[in-house]
Amino acid sequence: MLKLMKIVFITKKIIFNFEKINSIIYMNNINNKFKFEVLDFSSKNTGKIKKKFICTSHGGSNMCPTMKWTKVNDAKSYIITMTDPDAPSGTFVHLILFIKGCCQIGNSSNNITFKFGKNHIGKNEYIGPCAPKGTGKHRYIFKIYAIDFDIETLKGYLEFGEETLKNKIKNNIIQTAKVEFLYEYGSYN
Repeated sequence: MLKLMKIVFITKKIIFNFEKINSIIYMNNINNKFKFEVLDFSSKNTGKIKKKFICTSHGGSNMCPTMKWTKVNDAKSYIITMTDPDAPSGTFVHLILFIKGCCQIGNSSNNITFKFGKNHIGKNEYIGPCAPKGTGKHRYIFKIYAIDFDIETLKGYLEFGEETLKNKIKNNIIQTAKVEFLYEYGSYN
């Protein structure tokens, strides 16, 4: 059974639309129509993340999902992150992706180039959801930043961790959007 909940609220004159479908939360800014989706990452019926996207130590294939978004005027680059703020040791960075072009990573990524940034263990790659056993449900938050400069002009950007990156781009963010998923050890589709 598909459960749908919509919430619209206003903060600092920006209207946000929250949609919750099962355990997936979509947050998009209504004023600019910037939409962001992580395609086919979870079951439409249960909301559970699909096994192929889970880390290999949990029996998954650690595949990076297809993501798509709408073009933002004046954006020169996009950055996508995936984090787990519920990790026992603090926020765990699973993905940093630097993108030139628009508007899809994965299947049919035409006219787009991308590079992986450093994840939490210092590797330039995706790490699928991997909540440790006995730690309950974890939130996996995909966030996209549309920025107003060519990311390749930022010296050393592939070596930045998430916090350094956020500090470097904070004055250059045009728009953001995010999608949130839940995963608990062993609960995949």
